Amino acid sequence: MQHAKQPCDWEGEKRECPYILDDYKYSFWGWTLLSIGISAKPVRLIRTCSKCHEEIEDITDHKQLMEHIGR
Repeated sequence: MQHAKQPCDWEGEKRECPYILDDYKYSFWGWTLLSIGISAKPVRLIRTCSKCHEEIEDITDHKQLMEHIGR
């Protein structure tokens, strides 16, 4: 079941939207490290608005992902 798409009432910059959810994607080894309590860098970060389900950002840049280690 998919959620119905609702219009987003956020008028400002999309990157600052209060409805943004971060979806971290990890490699096999990343998940292995996280499962034993060691921080790992995600291989991809997808930022999506939880209200309208619009994909705001898809980050794969190594330098930007280094800021999200262990989250």
